[in-house]
Amino acid sequence: MEQLRERLVEAGSLRSRIDILEAYLLQQLSLYEKRIGKVQLLNNVMQELRQDDFFDNIDNVAARYGISSRYLQKIFIQYGGLTPNLFCKINRFTKSLQLVAKKESTLTSIAYQCGYFDQSHFIKDFRYFTGTTPSALKPESSSELLALLHN
Repeated sequence: MEQLRERLVEAGSLRSRIDILEAYLLQQLSLYEKRIGKVQLLNNVMQELRQDDFFDNIDNVAARYGISSRYLQKIFIQYGGLTPNLFCKINRFTKSLQLVAKKESTLTSIAYQCGYFDQSHFIKDFRYFTGTTPSALKPESSSELLALLHN
């Protein structure tokens, strides 16, 4: 910004100042458009990852969008604050939490329905997020959990 000010002060004519300012504003607009494109890409990927039938890996998702998995991870971290794998893990856990609270399916069924390789991986993630096992969960004792389940 200081450089811009100096260039404007040094410019000899009003036309030169306008040209300098116009070039600066066009550059800023270009940067803004790039960011918007990245945010839109992130939004599209996140919508895909939230689908109930999503069980693909991040490399394949990135390839569908014509980017590398490393670049996808960079965009996720920069604009979403977490990695795509953690986003998937949270999404999968949220889905499983709702199913566990309903108590309509077995834990094995819930694990497979949510894309876990087996019940032990499901229980490990569940314990990671809640500090308890799915079978020990008492949804009626948590107002936050009840609010989540009604959304």
